[in-house]
Amino acid sequence: MDQQYWAWLNTEWNAGRLTRPGIALQDFRNHPRTFLKTYPLQNNYDPQNDGIFRAHIFNGAAGQRPGSILKTQNMHTTESFTIQAAAGQLGEGHPFWLHGLHTGQSNLAPVWYLLDGGGPDIMLTAKLTGCTFIARPAAGHPPGCVEITHLQPNQETGVALNTRMNVHGQHAYGRLRYDISIRSINVIGVRQNGAWKVYAQKLEKQNLAIRSVTRVFPPE
Repeated sequence: MDQQYWAWLNTEWNAGRLTRPGIALQDFRNHPRTFLKTYPLQNNYDPQNDGIFRAHIFNGAAGQRPGSILKTQNMHTTESFTIQAAAGQLGEGHPFWLHGLHTGQSNLAPVWYLLDGGGPDIMLTAKLTGCTFIARPAAGHPPGCVEITHLQPNQETGVALNTRMNVHGQHAYGRLRYDISIRSINVIGVRQNGAWKVYAQKLEKQNLAIRSVTRVFPPE
């Protein structure tokens, strides 16, 4: 079965019907917004601590993307990609290093993680399903550096958490921006020319359909 699967994957890659994961990852590095508007991510990544970790990206099920003219009124079938810590069940997946941001509890003081010019050029955290992601400029560091945290509501609602963290100097993406019953959010960042950009990709939970892509940092 493994040999059959790999033979099928190579056939699809060589025919151009699927994109090799390593090429997709480089495409994200070069053109992050365009990539996220084209390919939904099935994000299974959920680090238990902040730090630098290895992850894997591999081809996923078919998804949907908005059309270039009518946007979400005219959806098109597209590829998706899965990202998780381990390789797939059959060993598939292109490995890469990233900054992993863990999920903290909102009843505790936020633990801020610094993204600067060091380490990998990609950041990923668990998908938001009620949580809030917050970014703020990193004081005392060059422009383009950012401090980030990911909070799960504890002893407060997701809306209250988002409202509380959305203060001057901070950029909070949370329940004020999405409906938890039908949407989930991928938050992923990339460093280009020494500066970080962090995006939120909003998906429909049921069918991997992209609804919007928003740049969280720097704010739009």
